[in-house]
Amino acid sequence: MPKVTSALMVLCIALAMRHPSGAADIDVAMEAYRNKDFNSAFSLFTPLAQNGSAVAQLSLALMYAKGEGTRQNLEAAKGWLEKSAQQGLAEAQYDLAMMYVTGHGAPQEPAQAALWLQKAADQGHGPAQFYLGLYYSQGVGVEKEMALAAKWFGKAAEQGESGAQFNLGVLYMEGLGVGKDLALAAKWFGKAAEQGDPDAQSSLGLLYAEGKGVGKDLAKAEKWLGKAAEGGNENARENLQILRRLRTH
Repeated sequence: MPKVTSALMVLCIALAMRHPSGAADIDVAMEAYRNKDFNSAFSLFTPLAQNGSAVAQLSLALMYAKGEGTRQNLEAAKGWLEKSAQQGLAEAQYDLAMMYVTGHGAPQEPAQAALWLQKAADQGHGPAQFYLGLYYSQGVGVEKEMALAAKWFGKAAEQGESGAQFNLGVLYMEGLGVGKDLALAAKWFGKAAEQGDPDAQSSLGLLYAEGKGVGKDLAKAEKWLGKAAEGGNENARENLQILRRLRTH
């Protein structure tokens, strides 16, 4: 489960481009961070954060969370995340939500997690969309509603979130929140499988073995079951053994 961490240097580049008024100052802080001069980076981010820069507030929160340039202080991290999130920064909203999800830096409060996930998801944040789909599928922090689970899994899946792609495949396979459609199940299992998801690889292998949603193809079934088994999926390992016995008779 994701923690409140980030590739700070990459994040600052992307966010500074969206906030050109603070780009130069952020660039200086980012350069210090890139050079692992955390003390300087922390000192540079601090006044920017205090002056209301949402990007600097998020960056400072992450440094507090990781103990870079300062002692680790999760309470301070949460405080700066809240300031940044309240200004509408999706990355901060997601990280704040994950504190409430994990109980790392904040109490485990599913309703608060769902609130911030929703805000980030509405802005197109893929991981937030995935977690919001999970919450709706399980009834955690929100009323269970499979149609909304499918909606958010779908949005995250389109952005390449492999977990969302797999879960969307399951919903199409079972007809939960969407019409049952094995071809679409195979499509989304395939996308997650290509990214190395063992559960998706196993499910795709079974669809090929049974000819459901795809043309029956035992060679492809063996390929995907084999990859899933290599990834530690025990069901795939058992099904692979069965398939190989059938193919030798």
